[in-house]
Amino acid sequence: MESYLSKDEREALTKSDLHVRSPFMICSVTRSMFSVARFSGGAKIKGCDYTYNPKTDELIRDDVLKWITKYRKDQPTENQSSET
Repeated sequence: MESYLSKDEREALTKSDLHVRSPFMICSVTRSMFSVARFSGGAKIKGCDYTYNPKTDELIRDDVLKWITKYRKDQPTENQSSET
């Protein structure tokens, strides 16, 4: 199963100023002790809120979701880079 974050995005995320007191993501939620999060759409872990992504079976920390949305928006698309 593919992850919500690409390899490049994970690398950029590790260089961000987001805290590392809790994991950015939790994978394979269905087969873990966090599987109950599937039914509620998320969980609170170590004081951080996580959102469940059923397509990738991952819990993603809410501040990471916000960060990655901005990061993706700021990245040049193929059309933008070919126009220059």
